[in-house]
Amino acid sequence: MILLMTKSYGQTVDRFKVKGTAKLIATWAGKTSNDASGTLTSGDKISITTRQIGIYVILIHNNVGKQLVSTGGDDILESTVVKVYEYDFDSDGQKEIIVIYSPEFSLVTIEVFKYSGELVERVGNFEGQYDIVLDKNTIYLPFGSQGLGNEYLYKGGAFYKLTYHDPNNKDK
Repeated sequence: MILLMTKSYGQTVDRFKVKGTAKLIATWAGKTSNDASGTLTSGDKISITTRQIGIYVILIHNNVGKQLVSTGGDDILESTVVKVYEYDFDSDGQKEIIVIYSPEFSLVTIEVFKYSGELVERVGNFEGQYDIVLDKNTIYLPFGSQGLGNEYLYKGGAFYKLTYHDPNNKDK
């Protein structure tokens, strides 16, 4: 969990929370942060670096880098928080890589990558607010304060947005 200080009254607020059993690999928290890195379960490296006015998340396999995410803009660098996690959505023993970044206090972007050796494929790209809930093969992203949200199911190497269907209501 990342805690940031607000400018008024020195109160702390949570930028976003990841609920579930995902393993945190690396965190980068703002323009004054140093580059960050971590090691995946496979032994490969994740690097979060800044160059000029961009933030880059790079997967390093056999000393060769593969860019997963890039985001930029001088105003973005000032306040962005980036976290990288591993989580096995399909219980196949190969963990997917989750990159979460938030340039604002109310919005997060979640990108999910299927990874096997040197092959990397983005299989999910979502936006949400504050909380990211990982449960078995789903991602749940609440929005607003009404208890509503979007839920995505990971199956067959892809994410599907779930919708509510009432089988008792035949008119809909």
